Amino acid sequence: MKTSIKLAMTLGFIVLTTAMFAQKDTTEIVVGNKKIIVIEKKGVAERSLGNLGTGINTFKIEIENATKRIEELQSDIENLRTNSDDSTGIATEERIEMKENEIEENEKRISAFEKGIEDLERAMDELEAELEKLEDIEIPEVGDEEDELEIEHDSGDDNDCDEDECNRKKEYNGHFAGLEFGLANFTNVNFGLPTKSELNFMELTSERSFAFSLNFMEFNIPISKKYFGLTTGMSLNWSSYALAQNIDLQENSITGAMEGVLIPTDVRDYKVNNFNNAYFTIPLIAEVQIPAGKHRFYLGGGVTGSIRGWSKQKQVYYINNQKYKDKFVNDYQLSPFRYGLTARVGYGPIGLFADYSLVPLFKDAMEPELYPINVGIRFINF
Repeated sequence: MKTSIKLAMTLGFIVLTTAMFAQKDTTEIVVGNKKIIVIEKKGVAERSLGNLGTGINTFKIEIENATKRIEELQSDIENLRTNSDDSTGIATEERIEMKENEIEENEKRISAFEKGIEDLERAMDELEAELEKLEDIEIPEVGDEEDELEIEHDSGDDNDCDEDECNRKKEYNGHFAGLEFGLANFTNVNFGLPTKSELNFMELTSERSFAFSLNFMEFNIPISKKYFGLTTGMSLNWSSYALAQNIDLQENSITGAMEGVLIPTDVRDYKVNNFNNAYFTIPLIAEVQIPAGKHRFYLGGGVTGSIRGWSKQKQVYYINNQKYKDKFVNDYQLSPFRYGLTARVGYGPIGLFADYSLVPLFKDAMEPELYPINVGIRFINF
């Protein structure tokens, strides 16, 4: 099975290289009766270099975390083999096998992130070569002091104005890049809240089920210069579902379907029992902006495409006053690809979002057939 992180990196690289020169940041220079228009690819390339550098640092952190997790798992396996104890209800060899599977998943993640770093470094080399070419472009000098020199900025940064004034002057700039936080839940096939029987083993503690999004790339395509355009980019979305029942998630050895194995509380009483999954997402959002005072009111909607990054079940429990933490990484039969809808509304840097998946949580419409929905607030703008 190909690692989905590697595919996500490829998609992100395509978006980056396509959008880098699609943006039309321009400066008009008027000298006397002559007007010169310079396409500022240099500024776009420099910003893209920064995005690539951020991506490389993020992947290095993921490699470090995965390496540390492998060391923890190897230590756990050694302890299990040294202190064999089947009183927890799961055979020691079965727990060892689950941890060995998680080690294998983390090794795949490390390999994928290392390949992603190589791709990003290659893209940085190409951008730096492009920047060297742009350095050779010369702006004509003004030889006559009586010539009138006027510079009009259609877009870009302006150090002589504050953020709100600049926002009113520059071209369309969407509201995607930033941090988002909200609640994670499901709907049923009829777009309503599922009943307890429809949730089955995926019954949630709703107030402890959260969604997080790091929207680390954004590219804008103005349609109406200031007030309407398209926005795309890339984000990493986490969903942490707090399972209400004292269960382990396992695949049925015969059907391959997911099922919840109920664990007696006198064997293991889970204080934390979270089902976490992460997806890389690329949106395409149409956004309308309306000036209103110092900021702009905005309303956006569009479609999303996502690819699974990783998933795990995290558990915390006590046995004889001894605290145990288990993390089991698996694909859990989650849909590897998703497409869905997104809606956004806000004013200035603060906004609300809703993301809805048109693809079920589990692949091949396995039971329970549930559709993820995340609703929350966008509170940090990049």
